[in-house]
Amino acid sequence: MHVVCVGTVLVVSAVLDAETDECRSGDSACHVGFIQMSAFTKEKGASVPTTAANSTSTVTSFVSKKQFSSDVRFLFVAGVEGTGHHGWQDALETCGKCVFLPEVSCLLWNELKDKDSLFPALLRSKKPDIELILQHRVVDALRTAQEQHNDSLIILNAFEDETVTGRHKECYTGMMSYPNFNGPDKALQRPDIQLLAQLAELAEVDLRVLVLLRPAEQILASTVDNRHFETENREGLFLADNAQALNLQLSRIDPEFMMCFDPYDRVDSVFSTSGKLRLGGFLHPTFNTTDEGKKAWLDEIGVIRPGDPTNITAQEESQAGGFQTVLGKLVQEMSSTTSFCSDTGRLL
Repeated sequence: MHVVCVGTVLVVSAVLDAETDECRSGDSACHVGFIQMSAFTKEKGASVPTTAANSTSTVTSFVSKKQFSSDVRFLFVAGVEGTGHHGWQDALETCGKCVFLPEVSCLLWNELKDKDSLFPALLRSKKPDIELILQHRVVDALRTAQEQHNDSLIILNAFEDETVTGRHKECYTGMMSYPNFNGPDKALQRPDIQLLAQLAELAEVDLRVLVLLRPAEQILASTVDNRHFETENREGLFLADNAQALNLQLSRIDPEFMMCFDPYDRVDSVFSTSGKLRLGGFLHPTFNTTDEGKKAWLDEIGVIRPGDPTNITAQEESQAGGFQTVLGKLVQEMSSTTSFCSDTGRLL
């Protein structure tokens, strides 16, 4: 165990057993947690709960962004299920600067070993120490990834495992959407970008969050009509609840972490050359500083097509009309996301 004073803040660096990755017997400082009193939270003066039993969101303080890099950045694509993660996969797979690291992504979410990955463990783990252990692993993995790569955009989610992580047969991350995967706990199965932002700051890496926006009717058409995930009412409630959770998480991180992307209601802005280059510069400076970089990025982002928010079939209109209360809640939450993005100046 290592104890260091930084100003008036006590920083505890827990020592984990080398073989079991668990707190050593009798090491009470390990159980306090290496994040709980870390130096970068001192400005807000808030603490972090130390067990997974607290809730699915383990961070209570506002996370300020202090880590900026012109070399290596990390991208998390955050959005309600049905907002376009698969479309971004197509763009990112053609991105020359993009690096996919399944060994990092699988620490965030592995549905095959859910209690051994960070986000599912927040919900499902019964071991009081596992959340802190997993946080420790994620911080180490982020640091290592930054050390081993240069001039790169490291992609943390929004890719199909069989195409990118085929060699990792014991890992299945999904898109890490809100929610992620089906099942009895679907409504609660979601990432925590507030926690991820805090871990990125602790690891001293530059995290970028791309927030996906889409009209509520289109989201339901994608998840209910096209992919038949759930019944209209259940899916609508799940999506609205997760949109609300995402909004709360966004409100607790520095807007500098994020950029909001709406290819439906803001077509002229998003798909203008200036809009594409603004987004490119947010993701990695190469995409809007050199002629070669600009051209490559404009080609890569070209696979993302403008959406038509009014393009809903008669069947979809009928289904949407059958649960106006549920639809209205999802509309409200998606509108809140857009308003937040606009108010903070992060809406393309």
